[in-house]
Amino acid sequence: MGDGALDKLREAVQQDLRLQGYSEKAVRHATMPENMGDMPDYNAFGVSFNDVGGMMTIWLKIEDGVITSATFTTERGDAPVACGSVLTGMIRGKRLEEATLIKPADVLDELGNFPPDQAYAAELAIEVLGEAIRDYSGC
Repeated sequence: MGDGALDKLREAVQQDLRLQGYSEKAVRHATMPENMGDMPDYNAFGVSFNDVGGMMTIWLKIEDGVITSATFTTERGDAPVACGSVLTGMIRGKRLEEATLIKPADVLDELGNFPPDQAYAAELAIEVLGEAIRDYSGC
């Protein structure tokens, strides 16, 4: 696609998400995610599959009990991308104990308006974070 076609496509997708009830912050995270991709020098990894059919992975770099870096991947839709993007930003710089206290509602609050039928994505993000922390802890 040339001549701004990609920008036009992104704007069309963003407008559709707004109509579905996504906040501007959620739209931004869904269409221009932060921290997406794998991490070569991770020391904690989690993967989880949701009953709705979504899959998410998370890579963490943890130093002295503090999450210094976090990335994620997902194969399913705008809601998981938005939740993975915002969660990885939320946990950076947090101690593991603090990160384990984050709940799906905290992810949704951080995103602002979010369609209720897409809330499963916040649960998936928190579940995969827990898997990564358990991987690091050896449990």
